[in-house]
Amino acid sequence: MNASFLWPIAYNWLGVPLMWTALRVGAAVDGKVRAAYRGRKKWLEELRQQLRTSRRGPTETLWFHMPSVGEYEQAKPIMRALYPEYRIVATCFSPSVIEMLRRFPYQDAAIYLPLDSRRNVRRLFDQIAPKALVFSKFDVWPNCVWEARRRGVPLALIAGTLHRTSRRLRPGGRSLFRELHGGFAVQCAVSEEDAARLRELSPPGARILVTGDTRFDAVYERASSPPERPLLPREPWEGAFVLVAGSTYLDEERKLIPQFAAVRERLSDARLILVPHEPTPRHLEQSEAILQEVGLRSVRYSQVEAGASLAEVHVVLVDRVGLLAHLYGYGDVAYVGGSFRARVHNVMEPAVLERPILIGPYMDNSPEAYGLIERGAILRVETPEQFQQALVHLAEHPQERVWRGRQGREYILQNLGATERTLQALRETVLTGKRSAEAASA
Repeated sequence: MNASFLWPIAYNWLGVPLMWTALRVGAAVDGKVRAAYRGRKKWLEELRQQLRTSRRGPTETLWFHMPSVGEYEQAKPIMRALYPEYRIVATCFSPSVIEMLRRFPYQDAAIYLPLDSRRNVRRLFDQIAPKALVFSKFDVWPNCVWEARRRGVPLALIAGTLHRTSRRLRPGGRSLFRELHGGFAVQCAVSEEDAARLRELSPPGARILVTGDTRFDAVYERASSPPERPLLPREPWEGAFVLVAGSTYLDEERKLIPQFAAVRERLSDARLILVPHEPTPRHLEQSEAILQEVGLRSVRYSQVEAGASLAEVHVVLVDRVGLLAHLYGYGDVAYVGGSFRARVHNVMEPAVLERPILIGPYMDNSPEAYGLIERGAILRVETPEQFQQALVHLAEHPQERVWRGRQGREYILQNLGATERTLQALRETVLTGKRSAEAASA
């Protein structure tokens, strides 16, 4: 028996039951997993309802899958560009992204991807009837690939990345993923290094193109369209040195808030805009407790919206999602969260706004962080004490802040264009046919 025959058997008889068990156990002990589990319970009913009420113009449907927020950001410009021509159905894995995805105006249906069982996947294909299935980054699900292949639905990968330490490249996983990646009509890689690793997982002759990272286009477009009204009043903090700490976790805040308090002993005008990664009631309460312990007076963003003054406040604690990309513009320096935990979050957002950036030691998930370090836009620190030292240094050297900020924005500008390159690759492979040909000639 060859691997192509054995893998579906092993995956469906062993892998899928293990995933189901892990999901049930995780839902019992973890709130995020529980939210995802509950969100999947009525996926078929939700999908049918959304498709019934979707617009009636396009006659063909594209299915996009993205696991979480980063992959959603990469898929957004592609979905937006194709929305006039196709009905767009989007699936995701994480509860971090589902509400953003449902608010995104360029989709016709958005649901959690159900458990990747053969039965679920067949029902998905029956309901969506996709012209093509597009995966974002690397979240490739076996039964989705095998069912697409069985039905003759072309597959594409966009913004493809594969870290050099990925388990997919290890002997145990390589055979399975080689089987899966062999089914793709085109794979669009972020960089030459990613393309080389994708070739390791693909058969000879696989179409793998370097098209770049569409997030550069997305962050640039968002920065070019600021909110109609200011998010925060500037007058009470006029002249102050402001740090915006974005996408933070509680364990990071416990390390870094005391360091910021120490900075204020030297720079009494220092202020902080703190934006938790997930501003749940429990997180916000614990953040406020940490701030109070070190003597920092805080106010929640919702209270500022309601008219609370910033005059005697050291910290604005942001209790809403969707604001961070623009809030970075209210600071002199940005700290990007996750980097003292395991995985740094989006460093492009402050870079495009010309803000110098501080991050912690963990950044292997972010090739763009390496690029920004090389340009001088990011200062990487290993310890909370180094974070304090770097913050004081940047506060006392405004010209250096300006230089580092400009370097970051130039890096973003030099990497624009991935959206058009990716669209061209899709039109030449999985979107061939009358409608896409008409659009290409328009």
